Amino acid sequence: MAAVFSVLVVSAPPPGLGGEAGGYQVKVDGRENLLRSVELFLNRPDVGQVRVAMDEAGAEDARRRFGNHLSFSGVKVVWSTGRRADQLAAGVDGLAADATHVVVHDAARPCVPYPDVDALLAAAAAGADAAADGDAPTALGVAEAATALGVAEAA
Repeated sequence: MAAVFSVLVVSAPPPGLGGEAGGYQVKVDGRENLLRSVELFLNRPDVGQVRVAMDEAGAEDARRRFGNHLSFSGVKVVWSTGRRADQLAAGVDGLAADATHVVVHDAARPCVPYPDVDALLAAAAAGADAAADGDAPTALGVAEAATALGVAEAA
């Protein structure tokens, strides 16, 4: 069976890094980091689902700024708190039933070369849990992701 990836892009900063200046809202060459991070995973045949987890406290602004772009691309937004752990749990709840792997990516870090994403997905598809150094996304099998995030595996 071919690997099918569900991607979860989280807007909350990782523990210990605090709220970086603007984070996912900072523009790089005229486009917000969030949109650039999502674009890393769009139009890939092995990615079946892209979800973005965001803080519900900023929902109105996020819908205004990103709603059209994300909905046009088929990206589902899940709302949670501003805590990364809560966003991860909210994102995992409702994963596609056919997902074999979960990719977690920080919305504030869009500058990942496409070949690095290709290599990550290929390594995970080959059967290895894959984690890249630095700011690159991480891919885990669905069961391992559920265990690592402390939530029940998707049905």
